[in-house]
Amino acid sequence: MPASEVYDEAGILTITPGSTNPQITERGMKDLFRMCGRDDQQGAIAANYMLDVLKAKKIAVIHDKDTYGQGLADATRAALAKRGYQRSVVRRPFPR
Repeated sequence: MPASEVYDEAGILTITPGSTNPQITERGMKDLFRMCGRDDQQGAIAANYMLDVLKAKKIAVIHDKDTYGQGLADATRAALAKRGYQRSVVRRPFPR
């Protein structure tokens, strides 16, 4: 995200194909565009799928502790909690 501030100040058009952090487009930069879904959107879709389609009774959210994995895991757990599911377990199996 720091580079986007430099590009914005210089008036350079920025298109991010893979940044899922909601904050990237919430800062009001007029020349910055996102090409993928946000973590909070993906988390809600994952939670709905697990609960509505899979009818999951036990859910584990697994990530590798990088910023992408952590953000998506947090968003998924928040969406599960919003739907009333409070028992999700987070595992971080990949030591860094």
